Amino acid sequence: PLSDDGVTTLNAFIHSGSTAMTSPAFPAAITGVFGQFDNATPFTAAYRIQPRDPADILSSGLTPFQTWATGAPYNLTGNDALFDADPDQDGVSNGIEFIVGSNPTLANDASAFIPNVTVTGVSPSRVATVVYRRTDASIYLNSVLEISPDLLSWEEPIDGFNGASIVVDNDFYGVGIDKVTVTLDANGPRGFARLRAVATP
Repeated sequence: PLSDDGVTTLNAFIHSGSTAMTSPAFPAAITGVFGQFDNATPFTAAYRIQPRDPADILSSGLTPFQTWATGAPYNLTGNDALFDADPDQDGVSNGIEFIVGSNPTLANDASAFIPNVTVTGVSPSRVATVVYRRTDASIYLNSVLEISPDLLSWEEPIDGFNGASIVVDNDFYGVGIDKVTVTLDANGPRGFARLRAVATP
């Protein structure tokens, strides 16, 4: 990352009036107007590089997932770096490990990161609560919790409908890692839940 002293990170913004429509994949090389807009000592904030148009941003061409999988510290290669691969053989695919923020090369950390389900109460007021982690870097994948009565038909619960509640606690587990809590009606004879995401180009 860019910095003025090896510690302070510099932010990059698309300049007002730019024709850019979408953010690039990172890491990326950026050319732009450099400025410092902090008027108070010790002048450690408000550094910016402002690209003028899309040509000022040279993306690596990798998606955030690919950057995460193939870059440090995991440095996965070949088939081990694929979205559906499971190089540490913990039963959790790379894609899900990317979403929840776990280590794709360490098998014994999966239980601490995968979604947790608890059921409380008695019929007709029984509820299931599913808690899972979601990294900001994975937001573009539109990961969703899906539920099913039979493992055949799946649907996404909607906040406020059929007893469902969805709450997101931003940065609950640290900067860039949110806590998602989904509460569901659990008065049926049985039910299943899964965290689903699809790799995108």
